[in-house]
Amino acid sequence: MPLNFRAMFLATIFAAAVLPLAGSFLLFSPDERHYGEAAVQMVQGGELLTPRAADGALRLHKPILTYWTAAAGFELFGVTALGLRVGFVLAGGLVVFLTWRFARQVADDDAAAQTAALIMLSNVWLILTAIRATPDILLCLFMLISAMGAIELAVICSRSWWAPWALYLGAGFAVATKGLLPLVFVSYAVVFALVQPCSQRTGGSGLWHAPSIVAGLVVAGAWYGLMIVLHSHAALGAFWHDQVGGRVGGGWVHVAAQAGSLALALPISFFPWSLPLVGMGMVDRPAFIAADAVQRRFGRFFLGWVVLLVVVFALGSETRSRYLLPAAPLAAVWLANVYRRARPELLDRMLRGVLVLLLLVLAAFGGLLAWADWQMNAGGRAVVVATCTLAVVGVVPVARLLGRRPKPAIAIGLMILALAPIGHLGAGPIFLPASGSQIARALALHVPDATNRTVVYVGAPAMATQIRLCAAGRYEVQHRKDLDDPIDPQAVVVGPTIKLDSLDVGAYRIHMAARRLGETEPLELIRAIVRNRLLQYAAEQSEVHLIAVPRDGQ
Repeated sequence: MPLNFRAMFLATIFAAAVLPLAGSFLLFSPDERHYGEAAVQMVQGGELLTPRAADGALRLHKPILTYWTAAAGFELFGVTALGLRVGFVLAGGLVVFLTWRFARQVADDDAAAQTAALIMLSNVWLILTAIRATPDILLCLFMLISAMGAIELAVICSRSWWAPWALYLGAGFAVATKGLLPLVFVSYAVVFALVQPCSQRTGGSGLWHAPSIVAGLVVAGAWYGLMIVLHSHAALGAFWHDQVGGRVGGGWVHVAAQAGSLALALPISFFPWSLPLVGMGMVDRPAFIAADAVQRRFGRFFLGWVVLLVVVFALGSETRSRYLLPAAPLAAVWLANVYRRARPELLDRMLRGVLVLLLLVLAAFGGLLAWADWQMNAGGRAVVVATCTLAVVGVVPVARLLGRRPKPAIAIGLMILALAPIGHLGAGPIFLPASGSQIARALALHVPDATNRTVVYVGAPAMATQIRLCAAGRYEVQHRKDLDDPIDPQAVVVGPTIKLDSLDVGAYRIHMAARRLGETEPLELIRAIVRNRLLQYAAEQSEVHLIAVPRDGQ
């Protein structure tokens, strides 16, 4: 198979594996509501330049590209979970493809490029951000493009025509996705080139390229400038608070604690790929030492960028491990190159040990889900989950029986990725259909004229967004924190029973809207499955939603 087709194949496999998760609300980030609601407003109202919340208020905290990506998905696939997220799934596939190209650029080695792509497609951050409509995966994609240009100019010291365009346009699109971080990266690349200059023979780093710099600045600043013209200081105030003013805080102890957690987050995100590094550190330390100048420069560039990211985010009032995602493709390439330099027999033995561990984990994971489905009276689904798990787990031993030895790196990457579709398939009877989907169907059944009336959801704001998306945007869904907030007496009220307990039932007709397992501790859920009491546990922990229809309106 030609090398580019291998890269495209892995990218396609990634997108196909995570697409089922993206098409449901099994995993829903509260941040997605901001981009989903604004994208619905854009598609239905036609105002494509200014993102707005569900109540029509300006939402200028984040730049425009994430909203446009969600809106484009709605135009293609309708106002659905899949429409909201499909563009982000494609971005994740592109990250996998470009990681292959990036590793090939750095190492000039096809095996290392394949390993880097496999490491990246099985990264937990990549999987979780690719199935959510948030800026993180787009930021990773555009900063990877920028990094490819920076490495070509400042590390490989080549003056390829495309490199400055990748560096500055990639950074420009990244700024138009999430803000100021890409400017920090470009500044870092320039400082690195000054501190670690290329030899005279190459004629300099080529970082100064006026046309690409201007183009990058235009892409980065055009939307911000337009918002300032249209909305004056409101745009600057919201953006500054989101990027700087609302982020900085905490004493030195807080900063040190966050720095420590972030430093550990990167190797943890690449588990189990990071496990062999422990063994290499004890018996094969030369694998960490690059023999050629380009590899040494890349190692220094990568390490410096990770340290800078840790420092920047540790200074914030709060941080998340996924904030390091822009460094993940570089980490995958660095790790693949360490593997390439390792003693082959030692690396093969360690990776096979990791593969055995992974086979056991996957078998236990699939078996637990199949047993859970059986308890939920979904016997057919249980059989399918068990069969899929056995098929994936059995590939390696069957191949060995047939006299073939599959490469452990390929098996590890694809088996980690297989956890996503198997998890979605097995978790369906426990968590799906999501409450938002059930409520949307109940509204259509019990309130035929709901499209002409206001629906007020009382409770978590993310659920109001789910209802609107599951109803394909047909309802005007408003959010209220509790019943103390003013509610139109003619509005249809929806909410969990605990939120509607003080509702005047004499003024409303009450209908069941949804019943689904509520928030639960993972260990408690696993314990219930193992002890064959999942149905009882689900009944005890279930969250019931009701629809209250005004009596004079129905």
